[in-house]
Amino acid sequence: MNLKESLKQFSIVFSRQEINMGSVSYNDTSIDSDESIEQVYELLSFDQALTIGGEMFITIKPDLSKAQEGWYLIKNKQGDWENNDASWNKNWVVFADRSGDAIFYDKESKKVNGTINGKIFFPLSPSLAIFFRTISECMILEEEKYDFTTRDEDEDELLPDYLDNISSMLENNLDEHYQKGFMQFFFE
Repeated sequence: MNLKESLKQFSIVFSRQEINMGSVSYNDTSIDSDESIEQVYELLSFDQALTIGGEMFITIKPDLSKAQEGWYLIKNKQGDWENNDASWNKNWVVFADRSGDAIFYDKESKKVNGTINGKIFFPLSPSLAIFFRTISECMILEEEKYDFTTRDEDEDELLPDYLDNISSMLENNLDEHYQKGFMQFFFE
């Protein structure tokens, strides 16, 4: 599945789930075959942040430049934004977050990663296309098989069957390296 197909699927899945916040539409425009984060924003139209509800909770930022604030852009002593070349790679473009932890695209490697506090890093996907396809399939699984009831009511822990189903689904999309990173970032 290429980036266009993945984003089209994502926009359909996102729009049908009432648990999500925001609205998105898919623009069927021509793009280069070389995948980039800018293409995501050419193919998807949204004015406000897109928040995926449920266990896959992430917020996709509508403005890439503002999404870099606190990561590549930090405030100096005078209160002005400046580049954070000391601890953040300029090729790491934050496009989403999960409770304040960044999800970013690496322009050099073309991979998607997650980070907790910019100190612990998780490989999430070898490409944007696979990342959005995987997120979409996780959203579908949570809705169709679990009706958004993925936690044990008494202990507020994730259902073991749900985690097993997510793991099985990840095996179809990601190699072991990314499966492990995805599970750790989203579920541990």
